[in-house]
Amino acid sequence: FLAVFGNAACHWLDIVVEDFEPYLGETAAVGMNACFNNTPLVEAFNLTSQVDFQEVVDAQIAEINSTDIAGQFTTVSEPLTEINDLVKGITTSTEFNELIEKLNTNTNLESSDTNCGSGLSPSDCNAAKLNCNFNVNAFTKAQLDAGEFSAPWDLITSTSVPTGTGTAQWVDKVTLATGVSFARESSETGAEWVARIFNAAGVDSVSGARCNSGATCNYICEPFETFIKYAYGNATQAKQWQDDMLIDLGVEYPPYPAGCPAGKTCPTPAWTAAGNPRTIKQELLNYQNNITTTTNDIIGIANTAVGDIMDQVSLFLCNMNCGFVGELYNNVHGDMCVTLLGGVIQISAGFWLLAIFMFLNSALGSMLVVRLRGISTAQFEERDSGAVEMKAVNLDLYN
Repeated sequence: FLAVFGNAACHWLDIVVEDFEPYLGETAAVGMNACFNNTPLVEAFNLTSQVDFQEVVDAQIAEINSTDIAGQFTTVSEPLTEINDLVKGITTSTEFNELIEKLNTNTNLESSDTNCGSGLSPSDCNAAKLNCNFNVNAFTKAQLDAGEFSAPWDLITSTSVPTGTGTAQWVDKVTLATGVSFARESSETGAEWVARIFNAAGVDSVSGARCNSGATCNYICEPFETFIKYAYGNATQAKQWQDDMLIDLGVEYPPYPAGCPAGKTCPTPAWTAAGNPRTIKQELLNYQNNITTTTNDIIGIANTAVGDIMDQVSLFLCNMNCGFVGELYNNVHGDMCVTLLGGVIQISAGFWLLAIFMFLNSALGSMLVVRLRGISTAQFEERDSGAVEMKAVNLDLYN
């Protein structure tokens, strides 16, 4: 009975371990089936992609290592060079050069052509030269490029006075006299200096005297003065904007502060006041340095911390292998359902065979007892004398 019951139990267990879902439910059966099929739990629960990231990290690190950061930033900074060239072209254009040339002509009428550089008739030009005898040869392109327009009082190269000193020879509109000083007054700006110096008196159309008021006062020099103020203001402003843009771009004057133009602040105060402590090129180089440092740090982390993490991940994956449960079950199942149950069956069969053979042995013994039973001396003598009495034989084997 025990052998039959054990055999039935072992057969039922063989059916159960094929699929635990009908007995444990869907969720629990996933883990148990994995353990009995020697499948890692991370695979059974579809977690492989979440823990097996070493290959992804290695690919990303390889891509980072192969990236030419310096080359990329060189490409990025190329537009800055193009912008720098465009800014430099502000004062090299044909129109700008013509503006400066005409400015110099108007401030030096004595040396101008017969049309005064303005398309005037020879008679009108002569009248202008006579009354607006400007002879300042200061506003040239070379001086503008040198950044000297901002201090025009230092540029005067009059034919009659030394640089930066002396007085103008034309009649001043305010004083109606010659001798306006070329020297800078107080904190006078360049534009204020130009307006004060190039301010010639008019000519009375009736008396021909110099004047500064009245209906008959004809201001012959006014068109030249207006243009001088316009041209000087725009040329100076353009040069200032150009210098500031070149400085704040940082392409034309690297490195700082050694490369900063004399008398300038790099970057410009306006740029710094806007919250920019560095030029655009400096910011780009600083960003490049930060990217390079970050890249090196990432690679360092990948070679140290990530490696340690992957060691722990490998240990975790190893611990997720529960195939030993199925192996232990198979061992126990083999010991109980094969070895033990087989032994029980063998012992049971042995007892049955022993019982059968004992029964046969008993029967044979009983037969032999009857067949081989001996007789006494008296019976022998009786048999020899012929007086033997036939008796019934009792074949009761058990009594």
